[in-house]
Amino acid sequence: MKKILLVLTFISLNLVAQTTSGLQLDAFLKTIKAQKTKNIIDVRSPQEWAEGKINSAKTINWRSADFIKEANKLDKNTPVFLYCAAGVRAGQAATALKQQGFNQVYFLQGGGYADLADKSLK
Repeated sequence: MKKILLVLTFISLNLVAQTTSGLQLDAFLKTIKAQKTKNIIDVRSPQEWAEGKINSAKTINWRSADFIKEANKLDKNTPVFLYCAAGVRAGQAATALKQQGFNQVYFLQGGGYADLADKSLK
């Protein structure tokens, strides 16, 4: 029985991971621009946020104990675009949001805030 539960858990986690979309910088920006309504979420720390931010983004610190609580205040049917400093935290946050029932979750893979700022995302 334990083996079956372990296999089912592994399969469900893999399905969640497969339904999040990690996008490279240009595809991420193109997908953002194609959406009329969206939530752009910066999952970096408050200290990182204070050093520079995208004005159209909201901040929800991935490492905060309140991350899920704060994220669940968003409309789960509105596309969510996540970024951090390098892509790792955004990918982790994307998986967590899919597990919470968010329908469209995208994260900037292989890049982060500095790349978005260089491309003048506002």
